[in-house]
Amino acid sequence: MDLEEAFRIESVIKIVGKNSNKEVEESAENFNEEKEDEPNITEGYPVGIDKLTYLEADNEIDDIIQRTDLDLLTNADDDDESEEDIGKSSLQPLKKRRRMMEVPYPTGHAFNKSFTSVNFTLEEEFRIIDYLVRIQKYQNGRFDFLFFSFPHYDDLTVRFITCTMNGNKIPFNASVEQRLFQLGLEFTKRDTKHIFQELNILSSGVRGEVLNFTYPALLVVFFSILEGNTKESTWLAQHAKTLQITKENHDRLKEKINPLVGVRSISIKDQERFTSPWAKEWGDEQKFEKILSQLGRILRDDKKLQAIYHMLVMMTPSPSSSERTRRDPLLLSIQKDLQLLLYRYLCFQDETKTNSGTNKELAVSLMGLSEDMTGQSPSTVASTLIDLVDQVHDCADIMQHRSLNL
Repeated sequence: MDLEEAFRIESVIKIVGKNSNKEVEESAENFNEEKEDEPNITEGYPVGIDKLTYLEADNEIDDIIQRTDLDLLTNADDDDESEEDIGKSSLQPLKKRRRMMEVPYPTGHAFNKSFTSVNFTLEEEFRIIDYLVRIQKYQNGRFDFLFFSFPHYDDLTVRFITCTMNGNKIPFNASVEQRLFQLGLEFTKRDTKHIFQELNILSSGVRGEVLNFTYPALLVVFFSILEGNTKESTWLAQHAKTLQITKENHDRLKEKINPLVGVRSISIKDQERFTSPWAKEWGDEQKFEKILSQLGRILRDDKKLQAIYHMLVMMTPSPSSSERTRRDPLLLSIQKDLQLLLYRYLCFQDETKTNSGTNKELAVSLMGLSEDMTGQSPSTVASTLIDLVDQVHDCADIMQHRSLNL
């Protein structure tokens, strides 16, 4: 560094330090008292030095230091390099200030549940509770409609418990099941638009086709939830964990079921309907049981999750439905909204869940088919549930059209 450059550095230092220590301290105190939301045009510059002068001085210092560092580097690498070449190589783009070279905030924290918890809103919580209430209202209405429309419906229902108590298979009658199915679908298509706003905003044609496909799919969901709760010691405790069976349903049958409260939980394998061979293809039987086991393990005793999934299945028609219905804009919007709610709830539940019990599975249960599904992340569970919707529709088709018993 020659004498001229040293003189320039000394001049700049004198300019920057020309204020007394007292003035600097006063300016620092004034600066600390300023409000954050009030801009300060002298912020970052010494008092008494205008912004342009300071930047010019700062640039001179940076440029001198940069050329000095470059001199040392080039001299160490090549002592024979000409002074002209060094001058040319020192022409570099304006570099960033040293004060700007901080470590950036890791923005991934904002999207990582390990650092940012899921803020499940009160509105979302209320929405799920509203679904619970409406689904129970729908189930009570459907049960009462069948109770008064189908002769001896109460005896038919209680027979599930008495046969299990006696160690017998629950008998199956195809014509009775078909009649009950038609009555249940009739009530569903007639009344659900008054219960669920999501159905009411759809056109009558889309709503009718949606329910034709989703009503049998919801029966599969019901069977899976019952299967998932076969770990309960009694059928009464099993029903208590199931959204689709309500206290009002039990009240209608109180006189007949009170003596049977100690009977064990009931699996679909206790029914003749699902005693192998019951499907036309062995692969269909295996698929049906696997899907029920997987879905039952996820939904199990979480009634809020059962409610969200009930809504999602009810609003998602089968892939074999018409393209016009599947692509209905309102229907697609409802599905996407429910999928997002499903994922957000699973994230929230993952942060707050506790062990719900360690009861052993019923020996005859299907739940051994899904033992590998424990410890999954919320995103994996949400993806699994969404993917299972189409599989649930296929299971409904196996029951309705690909069964030997029919």
